[in-house]
Amino acid sequence: MAARKCADLCDQSFWEDLLGCVSQDDGENPMGLHRTVLEWTTDDYNTVVALARRMSDYIEANEPDTLAFEWFGDEASGKVVWYQVYTNDEAFLKHAQNMAQIGLRDELQKVLSFERLMILTPITHSQVKEMAHQMDAVELKEIAGIVR
Repeated sequence: MAARKCADLCDQSFWEDLLGCVSQDDGENPMGLHRTVLEWTTDDYNTVVALARRMSDYIEANEPDTLAFEWFGDEASGKVVWYQVYTNDEAFLKHAQNMAQIGLRDELQKVLSFERLMILTPITHSQVKEMAHQMDAVELKEIAGIVR
């Protein structure tokens, strides 16, 4: 799949749809956490690093229900990965709204190209399953592990 700019993925309807896929409790997600991994590429790694730090500082100070929002990157390849964990769907939506309101979403749209979405919690909502399919999202199934 060709890379897409963040703008293709950051409108409100995208996040509302994605919330549906990670928030419905069907008994297969006993912790109730919403976990995703997004992979991006950039030609402006230093700007992404600066934005990542600003975003992380904002999240730490203002989003107590965002349990994890980690950035990983490789400057040589321009690869950037986000790992996200939210307590519930409202926290996930609030995060997306916050990023739009403070302008960080717009800044990220200028420097990131979407590569892949991996969903680490069960997809149960049919509309979101279709959206995930259209995005070539990967729904990974838990094999084993421990989270404390």
